[in-house]
Amino acid sequence: MFQSVPAGKARSAIKRVLKQGGYCSVEVENVRRMLSHDLMDRPLEKLPWPFSSLQAHDVRYVEARGTDILKEQVFGKNDIDRAIDTFLNGIDPSRDILIVPE
Repeated sequence: MFQSVPAGKARSAIKRVLKQGGYCSVEVENVRRMLSHDLMDRPLEKLPWPFSSLQAHDVRYVEARGTDILKEQVFGKNDIDRAIDTFLNGIDPSRDILIVPE
């Protein structure tokens, strides 16, 4: 079930959905921003340690206007905070962020 959270309070909800799988989305000045952690960027099955440390755990940031992709960037598991900062950059803290878990 999706939820809507004000940008100023969304950081923990975004981290949670990126950890479990899903995406968050917002539209700013006719540009759709999306930050996702879906099946393309994570393993289908988590391997036992130490092998799990070698598995992909990426987060994908996309900016699009209509069907045109303006920017796409992949962040590794050590850069998730930077990915969230990029997603939230310049957004009014009262603006609602759509958060959709898988």
